[in-house]
Amino acid sequence: MRREHQPYRLVPWLLQWPLQFRRLRRANSVAVADVNGDGKPDLLVANFCAAAPCQGDGIVGVLLGNGDGTFQPVIIYDSGGQNAISIAVADVNNDGRPDVVVTHNCFTCDAGAVGVLLGNGDGTFQATVNYASGGLSPSSVAVGDVNGDGKPDLLVGNAYVGNGNYSRGSIGLLLGNGDGTFQGPVSFDSGGEYAYGIAIGDINGDGKLDLLVANYCADSACISGGVAVFLCKWRRQARPARGQLLFR
Repeated sequence: MRREHQPYRLVPWLLQWPLQFRRLRRANSVAVADVNGDGKPDLLVANFCAAAPCQGDGIVGVLLGNGDGTFQPVIIYDSGGQNAISIAVADVNNDGRPDVVVTHNCFTCDAGAVGVLLGNGDGTFQATVNYASGGLSPSSVAVGDVNGDGKPDLLVGNAYVGNGNYSRGSIGLLLGNGDGTFQGPVSFDSGGEYAYGIAIGDINGDGKLDLLVANYCADSACISGGVAVFLCKWRRQARPARGQLLFR
């Protein structure tokens, strides 16, 4: 018997109209975390700049949550560099308080930078400390312990290698010292051009964090984008030395 085509049923729209929070200029990314320890989710936003015209350093906007889906007026912190574009929240100094990591997508700078704002645990943050990103025009950042020493590390996706090389993306690996400071970056090719997005996770079940990179162009022809997969290669019996390449 012929079965008549049944139209799709529409799922009721569950979201309300958005609430807009002003005093943010060219917001690029957002993270959610409880940064003041009251059990209510807060928002952290990376913004290119504070106001038009877009000049000077970017800003990190912190909106403390009321617990009912609304948020308090934004508190602004200097991001420590031009064009704050990507933000992550993690406890990078192992004090139990969320910290902020932000990348600066500066197109005219000689080198890329990633900024670290240590949290005070009450919703406020210390002044930004910048580190070289291992490339030029960093666009994304991820935090995790990639060498198994119990200290959070940074992985930064850079659109360009830099030093005159604008044809390949690069990844900067900054090993953590465990106190909120980081070693200088170890850089390696992103597997494509314009590394705009990165993520880390154990994708092969060996208990080690692997790296995934979204490259805007898979190769110089740029017919399509690509995702590069880097498996972590260190052995638990022999942890890598400083500066040793951890991925393959």
